[in-house]
Amino acid sequence: MVNSASAENVVKASCANGQSLRSPKRAQNSDGDFIIGGLFPVFLSEKNGTKCHGDNRRFQLFTSLRGKTVNCYRMNLFGLMWVEAMLFAIEEINNNTKILANFTLGYDIRDSANEVQFAMSDALDFTSTEGRKFYNKTCSNSSIIAVIGGAGSKISKAAGYVLGVTSMPQISYSSTSPSLSDKANFPSFLRTIPPDYVQAQVMADLVTFYNWSYVSTIATDEDYGRLGLEAFKGEIKTRNVCISIDELFHPDYTLRRRRRKSRVLLAR
Repeated sequence: MVNSASAENVVKASCANGQSLRSPKRAQNSDGDFIIGGLFPVFLSEKNGTKCHGDNRRFQLFTSLRGKTVNCYRMNLFGLMWVEAMLFAIEEINNNTKILANFTLGYDIRDSANEVQFAMSDALDFTSTEGRKFYNKTCSNSSIIAVIGGAGSKISKAAGYVLGVTSMPQISYSSTSPSLSDKANFPSFLRTIPPDYVQAQVMADLVTFYNWSYVSTIATDEDYGRLGLEAFKGEIKTRNVCISIDELFHPDYTLRRRRRKSRVLLAR
């Protein structure tokens, strides 16, 4: 990670070396009669910023939306596979005349980098008058009709607040937060994975199956962890199970103080 004080120097050095610093934008795109947007974490934040100063293109420097900070990101293989899965699915649909005989699907896939600021910016592009028109070399224009993504619940929420304004369908492939089921806040959100309360039910069933009556609960101190923990506690409340430890810890386990707390919790 590069702090804001040295951001200007990093930008100057990168430009001198022929590198172009930018916010992550379009990962893949193709024209069609109808365009499907995509939000995938192709890159993830890298704590060791020195890795971005070599020749390894798996590490990239991205600026914030306003260009005031520069951070190092590493390529995410899972994100790449999700992009390939979307490309494959659209290709299969377009090659099957029985599904969409007279229409073709295109795509506008963006790299969210697992950052709320980028996800909201992309969602605004998808829903804006200009963003909903897809332009390529043939000067054709097609409307974006739906969005696949995001990955994490915080990304889906950020995009959902924007996409829901125009009721643009949003389908997530891995966001499990129960709060996303609230149609008042996310009227056009759908998902292909069960929400956390289903996971909580399964965990409670395991506790019942093994006749455990005394358990500890540990979760990350974020929306995903807190809501999942509350769902689990609600499930076991009626099963005569006591909770010995109920702890939350910071999701960034690389911080020295957080690692120390994690070791203490695991040692109990």
